[in-house]
Amino acid sequence: MEHRIYAINPNEWEGSTTRFIMDLSDDEFMEIAEKQGLVYTLKGFEFEFNQENISDLWYIRIVSK
Repeated sequence: MEHRIYAINPNEWEGSTTRFIMDLSDDEFMEIAEKQGLVYTLKGFEFEFNQENISDLWYIRIVSK
């Protein structure tokens, strides 16, 4: 099983303002994260986090496939 971390930067999200990011389905969340280019492997996320390239304002979701 492979784990991916999907992140959404709320400052770049063009979704409805009445719909909270955490209410998105996994598919919707992944689509937005992919458009924003914020998809990581666990190792990639670890590296980016330790390099302080991950914002604490982002919403993340871990998806196993």
